Amino acid sequence: MLLLVFYVSWVWHRPRMVGRSGWRVTLPGGPLTLLQIGIGIVDLGFCALAMYMLVPEEPNINFATLAVIFVSATLLGFASHAPGAIGVFDAAMLVALWQFDKEDLLAGLLLFRLLYYIVPFGLALLILGARELHLALRGTPPPPIPHIPSLAPTEVVIPPVESELKAP
Repeated sequence: MLLLVFYVSWVWHRPRMVGRSGWRVTLPGGPLTLLQIGIGIVDLGFCALAMYMLVPEEPNINFATLAVIFVSATLLGFASHAPGAIGVFDAAMLVALWQFDKEDLLAGLLLFRLLYYIVPFGLALLILGARELHLALRGTPPPPIPHIPSLAPTEVVIPPVESELKAP
């Protein structure tokens, strides 16, 4: 928590930039950082609430306990670097909520995955497809792709192999 307070106070006073070798990223200022933290807390709270609604009713568990377990499982999933925290999040939830029937809890976890990942992905595909179809029917050309200069050297020099250096 102290590190978070230090970071927010560090970016609060003036724009901060990080990077190297000509690449720079401007960090968000203090108010924007606090807004992002708030949005993250609200998002995790609503996700935990959705999970709370999907766990079986028996045995009874209060929301605060489930929220702590949910956030901990989410953090373990982030630390694992597995895409979508698949497997790690689910295993952590199954282990932490040992008092629930495993089949019912697994059904709730699958429903959560469906509602939190699959449905938004499907909606995004539909919206993107509708937009592309609309643009195609209007005859609007796609925007040009900007040229991004390569950081790779333009000429690659391959050193000769030792056998090529010796004359026959």
